[in-house]
Amino acid sequence: MEQKAKLGKLKDGTIFEYGGNLWIKLGEEDGKVVALSKEIICQKAFDENNKNNWKTSTLRNYLNEIFLEELLENGAKEEDFLTVITDLTADDGTKEYGQAEDLISLITCDDYRKYREHIKPIDSWWWTSTPYSCLASYSYYARNVHSSGTLSRSNAYDGRWGVRPLCNLSSEI
Repeated sequence: MEQKAKLGKLKDGTIFEYGGNLWIKLGEEDGKVVALSKEIICQKAFDENNKNNWKTSTLRNYLNEIFLEELLENGAKEEDFLTVITDLTADDGTKEYGQAEDLISLITCDDYRKYREHIKPIDSWWWTSTPYSCLASYSYYARNVHSSGTLSRSNAYDGRWGVRPLCNLSSEI
């Protein structure tokens, strides 16, 4: 019989399966395991209306409705997902967007830098939740990660970039 460890006991950087998706354990904070999808789950626009505010993003709606439902259909339990509080401070330091609270989110550029040692480059670009700026003249640029692992920016309506969900899971799973 296969022995399974609780998420809280896994080493940072460990890949595990939950809800039919492969995740990377990035770290643990206050009994919450911070987990990033190992692979891109789909390619979608950050926001179909070309806005870089995660709180109004069409991608946010997709992740917290359709993707979450897929995880639940594949054996995940909603109570295992703990709130992700996303700091929406823009890359230029503007803070007008505040914070968002979700069950499924995207990694911020700051957290990408924090957990970088556990996030290997993949053969595609993918979104972060960080806006380039909250200023109206730049409200369409959202930050993303280049296939080389460097940070970049793109128009929020661009549907060519990948989606790697981030969540907080109970360390007791």
